[in-house]
Amino acid sequence: MVSTLVALGLMTPQLYLIPTPRTVVTAAGEFPLDRRAEVHVTDKSHAASARDLIDESPASFGTSYDNKKLAVYVTRIGEVAGLDEKLKQYHLVLPAEASDESYILSVRPREVICAGKSEAGVFYAVQTLKQLVRANRVGDAIPCVDIVDWPALKIRGWQDDISRGPIPTLAFLKKEVQQMSEYKLNAFTLYTEHVFKLKKHPTIAPADGITTEEVRELDAYCRERHVQLIGNFQSFGHFANILSVPGYQNLAETPNVITPAKEESYQFLKDVYDEIAPAYSSPLFNINCDETYGLGEGPAKAMVEKEGLGNVYAGHINRVASLLKAHQKTVMMWGDIALQYPDIRKNLPKDLVVLTWGYDPRKSFDDQIEPFTKIGFKFLVCPGVSCWGQIFPDLDAATVNISNFVRDGVRFGAEGMLNTTWDDTGENLFNNNWYPLAWGAEVSWNPAIPAGEKLAGADPAKFDQEREARLAAFDDSFPRLFFGLPDGSLSKTFWQLSRLRQNPLSYGMSDQAFWRLPWDLDASANTKAQIDSFGNSLNEVWQGLHAATLKARFNAEALDATMVAYNRAEYLVAEAATVAEIHPVAGRDSFPEASDNLSFRLSWLRKTYADAWNLENRPWWLDRNLAKFDRAIASVKGLDTVPLLTPKGGTFQKPIQVTVGSLKEVGTVRYTLNGTEPDSSSPQYTGPIELTHSAKLRATRFMPDGSTSPTMAALYTFPLRPCHIETSWNHYGDNVPELAFDGLDDTYFWTYGQPSQGSTFTVTLDSPQNVSSFSVVTGAPDHPDDYVHAGVVEVSPDGTRWKEIGQFDKGVAKGGPVAFPVKAVRIRLTKDNGNWLVIREITLN
Repeated sequence: MVSTLVALGLMTPQLYLIPTPRTVVTAAGEFPLDRRAEVHVTDKSHAASARDLIDESPASFGTSYDNKKLAVYVTRIGEVAGLDEKLKQYHLVLPAEASDESYILSVRPREVICAGKSEAGVFYAVQTLKQLVRANRVGDAIPCVDIVDWPALKIRGWQDDISRGPIPTLAFLKKEVQQMSEYKLNAFTLYTEHVFKLKKHPTIAPADGITTEEVRELDAYCRERHVQLIGNFQSFGHFANILSVPGYQNLAETPNVITPAKEESYQFLKDVYDEIAPAYSSPLFNINCDETYGLGEGPAKAMVEKEGLGNVYAGHINRVASLLKAHQKTVMMWGDIALQYPDIRKNLPKDLVVLTWGYDPRKSFDDQIEPFTKIGFKFLVCPGVSCWGQIFPDLDAATVNISNFVRDGVRFGAEGMLNTTWDDTGENLFNNNWYPLAWGAEVSWNPAIPAGEKLAGADPAKFDQEREARLAAFDDSFPRLFFGLPDGSLSKTFWQLSRLRQNPLSYGMSDQAFWRLPWDLDASANTKAQIDSFGNSLNEVWQGLHAATLKARFNAEALDATMVAYNRAEYLVAEAATVAEIHPVAGRDSFPEASDNLSFRLSWLRKTYADAWNLENRPWWLDRNLAKFDRAIASVKGLDTVPLLTPKGGTFQKPIQVTVGSLKEVGTVRYTLNGTEPDSSSPQYTGPIELTHSAKLRATRFMPDGSTSPTMAALYTFPLRPCHIETSWNHYGDNVPELAFDGLDDTYFWTYGQPSQGSTFTVTLDSPQNVSSFSVVTGAPDHPDDYVHAGVVEVSPDGTRWKEIGQFDKGVAKGGPVAFPVKAVRIRLTKDNGNWLVIREITLN
């Protein structure tokens, strides 16, 4: 009996393959693995692919054999007439739209044909056969199956950030290539700022930096596995690591941007390209050039005033592109600046490849893509694995982001996908990123598009259903293929670990949350139910990880990084339970034991983190991360004298009383309300502090011997008038909406993402108020571009009827008086903002 399964093969749960093939036909019968089949190479160019198969399962495949009736043919379509004829007899023909990387895999009871349209196709046919052997064998055989397969995207790549802390060893970089090429990814780039060891500029890179010789060796290894290693060097923004080196400050536009106003900048970049570019065989080179905040505030100020910021930016891109043309390179560039300044797009190099990026799990990415397609740029969509600043990747965000961005890229004719990892805090362990990277391989080869559905005008719910069905199949396949496990249950464990961030005690599972000092935690949030829920979830995660470490046949060392993530999360709940135990603080004797417990946990974590780091990376930067552990250990030991505040900050509508206490009531506590450090002349705490308006409270315990405790700080905000605030904009970190109306100029609301045209931020007062003047200030010194680029201020007498009273000019709107009592005031964007948005302060007088 033969059954035909077209497109996704989701009706065949016994086949665990990544990426899911385009067409699968299963048949009765099986190919035995208990006898060594001869691998026939029809041309020496296929020898590497054949060796890859033999190395995977030498007991089943080899160049000598025990039974002449068992054979595996590794061949190119059109190379051997007899094999081509067999494929035609089996009705296995590549469709007209199949690219050069397409392949046919036919598994019959006595023979296997791995046939590719090109050498890459041959390699991919072998990888699929390897996956059948690795995860789909039943006893000593694999099922008979015919597969015809080809990719949706020409470029299917990933990026490893090697400039924010971890620099992988050459061996680990090769491991990345080996693993990702097995899932048919074919492009790789190393995000590079200052870590390339340059002969002309030897003081820039750390001692453990990457060398030209290493890049050449890695490039050769990539070519063996049909991966192009794309050159990379940050060439405009993110230049702080170079500009801070003695002798290079003169190249600064800002501390983070190289200036386009000096020829010395281009001589430096020429020196860099002359060394780096020849090491990469790929014709593509990523110059990055994103986030050039502050351009025009340094030596290029006159240029920007004369030509406009956008034109200065475009001029720099053209200069850089001309330098790389000498090395026969086509430049790639992040597209964020071109999105913000649409007029410059026509002035950019015509052969430019734009990297359009977005990392949120949105429904549609059309607005990130269409601006570039309208003027004909080639482009790659660049989602991300959501690992940056995280104890463990946010799989909910990553899986939707990657799938939907790739889907929309296919719809608009993308050249490919570049799945990104970023190491913003310098703590990320790459071994935690394999799952979302493999998911990128899954959907870039075969996007999650329902069979027979047209992309334009299709029901969005169908796309969501298709993605979730594909994800369920992927979850069942990934642990079997990557770790050699007998089932897919480890994926459930990964999801449980990722979703710990939904418990308030995890503080979003961020690196920042982990390094919070114990006294910075809000004990009022540490309810027993939350602690128990967190602990129960952690127990399930531990059981899943422990079982996997015992059974993993491949890549077991990658689970060491996952165990570190588990242990960091486990420390968060232990810390939360301890903080809950010691409040109220006075007169407690049990804390020294709890302090020792936390200190022991941190010391153990320090060791396991270092071990996991050394499995991947060179020594550089590890000492900085271990120093964080040392500071945390010291802080736990000093908790007994810290002034603990109750409540621990927040936003309030009515006056509150703040109490201060410590485990050891010795000496005196002094405090300030303006954010300055307390000293011996500051007010002494003698009882609850009543607060009626916004304040930055800092408290320090002064000991009889003249020493002081660590200072406790908390922000208490009160709206300038009783009100409630409504907005659809999510906030980033602790920058909540209430901070836009608290009377403090150095606090602000900050959006997570780029607000769209028509969206609003509304302050509704409890009762109407007369307004003689108003001002709305957006943007902040450390985020100068995150202001309202186009918008209006509107007021309402009743919250329903609105009148415009001001427009934004360079992020500021002001005016007055208002002719009627104001019940509500709102900011409304008249265009997509293009940046995240800071609302620093709304003032109504």
